[in-house]
Amino acid sequence: LMGIAKKLLLMIGMQHTSPIEASIIATLGPILVLVFSFFFGIDRFTPMKVFGMVLGMGGALLVILSGGGAVTSGELMGNLFVVGAIAASSFSMVWLKGLIMKYRPITVLRVYYPMAAVMLLPFGFDSMIHTDFAAMPAEALWMFFYVILIPTFGPNYLLIFSLHYVKPTISSVFFYLQPVGAAILSVALHMDHLTWERVVGALVVFAGVFFVVRSYKSTISSPMHQLDG
Repeated sequence: LMGIAKKLLLMIGMQHTSPIEASIIATLGPILVLVFSFFFGIDRFTPMKVFGMVLGMGGALLVILSGGGAVTSGELMGNLFVVGAIAASSFSMVWLKGLIMKYRPITVLRVYYPMAAVMLLPFGFDSMIHTDFAAMPAEALWMFFYVILIPTFGPNYLLIFSLHYVKPTISSVFFYLQPVGAAILSVALHMDHLTWERVVGALVVFAGVFFVVRSYKSTISSPMHQLDG
């Protein structure tokens, strides 16, 4: 339910707000993960952890805002939907920790996706039966499969796999690397140019991630021998 809420709320919110504002709101994710982890008794607040979170968020914001686009005055409702999507994603990431520790990542996803498809069917059934799939161009189909495999299945599998080894807080703080990776890719493809703000922002993000990871003094061992396929 949380995964579906994240997808639906994000798609609805993006219709009414700008990508830059949505990216800024998304930086709240790791902070929310830490808060939820605290209430679930999975993690606790420490000065170094909070400092690293704030530092990483500041670096991510610097990279996002240095992208050359203007921060528009998006609709309040759209921004609230994006906040709801980020909250749902953060909550599910923490709440699923116990389940993820018990089963292999592919086992979790094997149940997750069919259930999600059934739950989403009432929202998309009408569009599905009235869509002429035969008339869809090959480019659209390739984009469809790309969205399923690369930015959906791949990251979900890696995220669940990572939670076997580390706490949700550590996994979530690496989300701050997303705008850094996007900036590097856009510069490499000559779609944008490198600026000192982005360089400083990237260094600040890496420093924030370092402080959060460093705050965990003991190495978290893997429970892979307890996994049930």
